[in-house]
Amino acid sequence: MILVREYINFERGLDPKQAMGIGKVKLIDKFFTDNILRSPTNGYSLNSDGTVDIRGNWEIWKDDMQDIPDYIKIRNVSGKVYVDSSFFNDEMEMELPEKLQITGKVSGRWEIDFSDFLTDFDLMHNSATEAYLSRKKREELWKMEKSGRYEWKVLHQDDDDGEDFEDEPAINYEIADLEADGWEVFHAENNYGQVEVLLFMKK
Repeated sequence: MILVREYINFERGLDPKQAMGIGKVKLIDKFFTDNILRSPTNGYSLNSDGTVDIRGNWEIWKDDMQDIPDYIKIRNVSGKVYVDSSFFNDEMEMELPEKLQITGKVSGRWEIDFSDFLTDFDLMHNSATEAYLSRKKREELWKMEKSGRYEWKVLHQDDDDGEDFEDEPAINYEIADLEADGWEVFHAENNYGQVEVLLFMKK
């Protein structure tokens, strides 16, 4: 049996792809295109030390981080980095996988993507927050839910639900009753007569 060992020998002035060998380059390309990571918006470039520079914005999703190979090492990101909200612990501190630490510079800012969180929240509460909440409201809702100190209630009213009294939507009376019991309105959305009201109360 003949063992073939692959050595990476970078030489000054040599193209990184030539220095790394075609096989290694193909592995890196495969990593960025096989849903292990979302592809950078403007691609990436290889550095002579084998690290990768991300061009443009980049999205990192925790569910895709199960098997990160040793040859993926990120140095710089020229745009924003969007991270899944599940990367944050209960103290709101970001915890990236050890192998995915960015060793250089992120030119843009870090942005939290709340899509997965809102999908789960909406399923649990029969709501549609992902469709209408602003980014600021999304982050506020996420922080409140992450703290575990609040409970939530969602009210709905369609055009045909209930009767209005002197042009006052019927749902307003239900809201008033809940507010009297200590509930507060987090957000109210009226989409062409389809009303949804999200309320909260401290536990």
